[in-house]
Amino acid sequence: MNSLLILFLFVPILAGILLIVNFLLSNNEPDAEKIDLYECGFRPILDQTREKFKIVFLALCLAFLIFDMEIILIYPLGVSFTSIGIFGLFNALLFFLILTLGYMVEILSGSLNISNY
Repeated sequence: MNSLLILFLFVPILAGILLIVNFLLSNNEPDAEKIDLYECGFRPILDQTREKFKIVFLALCLAFLIFDMEIILIYPLGVSFTSIGIFGLFNALLFFLILTLGYMVEILSGSLNISNY
């Protein structure tokens, strides 16, 4: 049998068995704090949950996500570098050029600098 086929059969069956065992053997006795909207046990103070936050943190998070995704895009290049040839090398260089230009735009626009906000 193919190992990939075994993986696709074994993992869902094992996950289902473990979920059923967890459901049967777990202790389900929730108290009033556990059923409450806030599981930590503290009641929310009026308007405490609606605090304003600065949008710069969202922009920084999106910038980090973009540069974190580069690792996922670079990994196949490193694995198959010997078989992609010159065409793959030029594609990788173009990718790095676009990534570097985007990083320069972020630095020059000041979106990576939180101390100004």
